[in-house]
Amino acid sequence: PHLEIEALDLGPSACLSSGAAMPVTRVQHLWAQGELFGRRLQRPLVVAECVPGGTTTAQAVLTALGVEVAHLISGSALHPPQQLKQELVSRGLQRKRLADQVLIGTTAWLAAEGAATASQSPFESLVDATAGRVDALLSVLACGVRFHNSAHQPLLDYERGYVKEGVGAGALLLLAQLRGSSCVDLVLDCERALEQLLSRPVTSTP
Repeated sequence: PHLEIEALDLGPSACLSSGAAMPVTRVQHLWAQGELFGRRLQRPLVVAECVPGGTTTAQAVLTALGVEVAHLISGSALHPPQQLKQELVSRGLQRKRLADQVLIGTTAWLAAEGAATASQSPFESLVDATAGRVDALLSVLACGVRFHNSAHQPLLDYERGYVKEGVGAGALLLLAQLRGSSCVDLVLDCERALEQLLSRPVTSTP
C-alpha cells in the first residue's frame, strides 16, 4: 500500500549538481501534500527515505540552509565518497546561485576611488560587506572609459575627482562596451555630446 501524491510520469528529479534538481513548483506541491497528509494523521508515522543520493541530497539541503555538515553526513557505502559528495553539492549550489546573479556596473573612477590609501577601495569593501547579506552572487565590472587625454576641461575633471558620474553612467558605458563599442569611440561620443551641450545658448524663461 502506498500514497501517490504526484503524477508518476513526472519521473525522478535531475541530479542535484545541476542546480535545478526540481522546479520550484514541484517542490512546493510536494511540501504542501506532505503537510496535508500529516494533518490528517490519527496515529504515529515513521518517515524514512530510500533513494539514490539520499544522503547527498540531505547534505545539499542543509548546506543551502547555511549548516556546515560536510563532515557529519555519512553514506550507504563502507567508505562513502565524501569528496565526490561535496563536489556535487558545491557544483549544484553554485549553479543555483548563478540563476540569482547580480551584475554591478560602475565607472573606473568610482571603482578606484580611495584605493591609493588602502589595500582595497571603499567600493570593493562595500561590495564585500553587501555580498554576505544578500541571497545572490554579486559580480562587479568597471567600464574602461577614461578621460586622461581629453582636451575638454569638464571631462578632465572626472580624472581629478572633482566630478562624480551622472545617473547610470557606469552601467551604460559598460553595456555599450559589452555590445562592441570601443573605449576610444565612447570617449569621442562623450566629447561630442559635451560640445553639443556647450554650443547651445543659455536661456531662461520668465
